[in-house]
Amino acid sequence: MHRLATTFPTVPSRRRASLALDESGRAPSARADDRCRSVARRTARSMVLLVSSFVLTLALAAPTSAQVAPTPAPPSTVPDTQDGTAPAVSDDPSANTWAVSPTGGDATNPAERSNFSYDVAPGSTLQDKVTLWNNGNFERTFDIYARDAFNTDNGGIDLLTREQGSRDLGSWVKLDRELVTIPAHKGIVIPFTLTVPADAVPGDHDAGIVASLSTAAGASAGTGVRVEHRVGVRMYTRVAGPLTPALVLEDVDSSYQGGNGISGGGGVDVTYTVRNTGNVRLKARQALGATGLFGWPLAERTPPDVNELLPGAQASYTQHFDNIALAGRVTTEITITPYSPTVSEKGLPPLEPTSRSTSTWAVPWKLLLVLAVLGTLWIGRRKLKARRTRSGGSGDGTVIGADGRADDGGAASGDGAGGADGVTDLQAEPVLAGSSGGDRDSAPPSATP
Repeated sequence: MHRLATTFPTVPSRRRASLALDESGRAPSARADDRCRSVARRTARSMVLLVSSFVLTLALAAPTSAQVAPTPAPPSTVPDTQDGTAPAVSDDPSANTWAVSPTGGDATNPAERSNFSYDVAPGSTLQDKVTLWNNGNFERTFDIYARDAFNTDNGGIDLLTREQGSRDLGSWVKLDRELVTIPAHKGIVIPFTLTVPADAVPGDHDAGIVASLSTAAGASAGTGVRVEHRVGVRMYTRVAGPLTPALVLEDVDSSYQGGNGISGGGGVDVTYTVRNTGNVRLKARQALGATGLFGWPLAERTPPDVNELLPGAQASYTQHFDNIALAGRVTTEITITPYSPTVSEKGLPPLEPTSRSTSTWAVPWKLLLVLAVLGTLWIGRRKLKARRTRSGGSGDGTVIGADGRADDGGAASGDGAGGADGVTDLQAEPVLAGSSGGDRDSAPPSATP
């Protein structure tokens, strides 16, 4: 019997002693801790130096308040070009800005009055002043004149050009000066006189005073084309007399687009014109409603108000309704309610709403066309089938002859006897009792005892 034994190597006594202590008498773990603390201290010193260098760099790169140069103020004098003339109009808005405003109690405050507004009597005269401001950086020469106001096609307000002569309020204004030269950042006050004709029509009259700067068009001179840049201020004048405010709706029409009856409804466009037939400038609120058959409501709209319309002026509008159901006849009603653009308006008679209606057809024409084609094909097919049935047999054994008479196929004689037209004679003689059902001429009748 053998014994198995496991032998572990032993360390000599001197080696074991060296593992426990070094020459200084310190354990190995203590020496490792010292090395880690030394590395940590060196790393911390390096990080401090790096952060300090970064902060110092930022401090040196950032500009100080003493290094920022102040923005230079606009020049108090007007620089001239080599030929002694003012520079051409620049694209810089600060170099070419100007304004015109009514002169108020404080001539240095352009916002004190926003417009000219007068109540006058026929044949009267009044004086007032307008201030023209040159806010640009150069001395400029401006044309200043008065012109009648008018409504544009979309209802906006504009003034006639210098070449267009005024016939109304613009011709009543006489400025003391029509050509002025103003230094940079300065303003000038220009008096004017308003003379109302003795036969002036009662009601509202509108115009404006314009300050314009004319420049040559194009990059090079000598083109012969000049562009007029204008700035104006409105002038409202009401001449005493009967006031008849009135707005009417004209040229009302509607049309239907789209909508095939399969994918959904289409749209309805409504067009109309609002005309001021009175003698007072007016605005108006708008409301539109679309209805189908029997007053079935389809859609409603409240568009923005009608722009200010001067007496005798007009503006055209188009409103659109989306997703209108295919309801047959669609009727749209337009209602406008006039009101004065002046908040403190007094003395006007009551302003009643005005309404007009227009109708169009919202019909699925494409779908109806498809149905019409399908119906035509179906009717044609039925007629063709009936014609084939009449010419080829009815399917139950009845033969149709050339003259349209029918007979059972089993009753026809085998020898082809019959009428001249080949149709079996339905009035054949009766067959006697006891005879066969074959040919009626095959055997004579037998005698009776």
